[in-house]
Order: sequence, then C-alpha cells, then structure tokens
Amino acid sequence: MILITRPKTESLKLKNKLQQKGYLVHINTLSNIIIKKNIEPVSSKFLCLISSPRAAEALINARHIKLGLPLCVIGNSSKKKLITYGYNNILHTSSNSQQMYSYLSSKRNKFAKMFRGIEYLTGSITNKHFIYKLENLNYAVNVRTVYRTHYKKKFDVQTKNLLRSKKIDTILIYSKKNAEFFIKLLLNSGLNKNNNLTFVCMSKNIGDYILDNGYGNVFIAKKPDEKSMIDKLIKL
Repeated sequence: MILITRPKTESLKLKNKLQQKGYLVHINTLSNIIIKKNIEPVSSKFLCLISSPRAAEALINARHIKLGLPLCVIGNSSKKKLITYGYNNILHTSSNSQQMYSYLSSKRNKFAKMFRGIEYLTGSITNKHFIYKLENLNYAVNVRTVYRTHYKKKFDVQTKNLLRSKKIDTILIYSKKNAEFFIKLLLNSGLNKNNNLTFVCMSKNIGDYILDNGYGNVFIAKKPDEKSMIDKLIKL
C-alpha cells in the first residue's frame, strides 16, 4: 500500500491516478495550507518570482494585479495555473530553485537594468539558502509570505495502524520539509524501527536526507515532477 502525505486536493488527484493503475492507496495529509486571500499589489518595476503552486494561487486570487506582470516561475504546474488565468509575461520557468538560480545568475546584468529587484512570493517555510545566493548576486530580494504551512503533530489512528502492521510499505515524498516531519512522526509514534519502508522522492536532496536518517530503500524520480514520480514507482 502507498501512503500519500500531500495536501488534500493534490492527494486526492494522485490517489485517483494510482488507483487506476491498480495500486492500493492511503492518504494522511501532514500539513494544512492557508493562502492569503488578497495580497498587496506587486509593481511591474520588480521581477516577481513564484516559488510554488500555492504562491501562484495567491497571485491569481489578487484580482488587482496586472496580467502583464513580469514573472519567473518555479514548477510547470505553477506555470500552467498562471497561463490558465491569463498571465502572459512569464520570462522563465525552472523545475527547481537550483535551475532558477542558474537562470537569474545568467541574466543578472540584463535584469539589473530592467528591474529594481525581486519580489519573491513564497510560503512561511522558505528556501533561505536560495535567497542568500540571490542576494550574493546583488539582487535586492523582498520576501513576501503569501501562504502558511501548519504541520500536524501526529499521524491519524488509521495511518499509525497501517504502518505498524506494515500494510503501508511505500511512501511518496515531495519535499524535504515533508520528509523531515514524516520521519519525526515515525520517531514520535515508535515506528522508526520499520526499515523496510520504501521511499520514492521528488529529488536527490530529499532522498539524501532520508538515507542520512537510516532508511535504505530510497528511489529518486528522474525529474522533479509528478509524472516522473509515478514512472519511478511503476518501475519498482
């Protein structure tokens, strides 16, 4: 049985895809997301950097923001959302923050003439190292928290029983923060000795963290997207 720990909406969509392929699936959402309903205006004199689908949703919810706002976007799903709602000035899309850093580094001199700085729309859990590297390129980065993530303190009873009985044997992990909280909950529940769990991870960074915490069955998606996650799962 596969365990999905993503927010509810994404989990239900993924569960449907996996069930169609014949998998048994259980959902235990580890976090609740609260998105700001109406963020402050973003000036077109700044490059707006979108960190995630939730940041994209916060921008979309702000009806007063111009659709021609210059954007750089992390993640194809975020890009698709923005295009669907009419945003038409997406300068670049990257799969992850490392690729985005490389792009912004290559455009530093050009963007210094075009923009006063970067408006970075992100959540309450930020990639501080990414921000630090951008600032080292002499970008003026204004970090704007447009959604908050609240993590749960324990598994629900059904999930705990399924893990204890080893009916759940595969975990899908989409972020390092989710990996951190999942392993913490295993420890708090006395389930951390189950080293037979298999983890399918969105990136090497996530996989390395899980390996460092004593779990050996770790598999990394070829690309940091859901299709690659499912492809890796099918090959196991």
